[in-house]
Amino acid sequence: MTRGTFAALLVVGCGAPAAAPARTAQSPAVPSAAATTAPEPQPTTIEERMTRLHAHSGRGRRPYSDLVRDTLGSGETREWGIAIEPGHCYSILAVGSPGVEDLDIYLFDPGAWQVAWDRGRDSSPVVRICPSVAGEYRLRVKMYGGSGEYGLQVFGDVAVHANDPSTSPRPLRIAAPTGPSAEADPE
Repeated sequence: MTRGTFAALLVVGCGAPAAAPARTAQSPAVPSAAATTAPEPQPTTIEERMTRLHAHSGRGRRPYSDLVRDTLGSGETREWGIAIEPGHCYSILAVGSPGVEDLDIYLFDPGAWQVAWDRGRDSSPVVRICPSVAGEYRLRVKMYGGSGEYGLQVFGDVAVHANDPSTSPRPLRIAAPTGPSAEADPE
């Protein structure tokens, strides 16, 4: 006698009617919100990438320079000059095109001291600074992984005299780049 036959005899032998298997009502399959919502398209242009990074990391700061663009190969470095004023805070954002895997930026004050850097392993570095010294700062851009086009832009706000609109920083000009070079890392 098999186990199934024995169980059926046991239930019938006790005088209890064999119960039909319970049926549960099944609701029609409803796709989840994630399945019905198309994934957000990834930005493809430097401008689109900068807009997204600014929305995420710019924290309401307004642009104080034009978006400048350049191209670097893996291992190459380029330096840009930026005239920065004390009494203001700045965010310097850079974005790489899809071929850029690891782009880093380093900021040096007029005395050549490294004052800010972003060495994350991504293609969208951000540095923030609220300088106490005015002058020509150097922004070093280094392509550690991948190659291709990148863009950078300076955003700013008033740090010291927030209630006086006359203290807003002047629009910044990012000076023509120097390089490329295979310069040693600034670390």
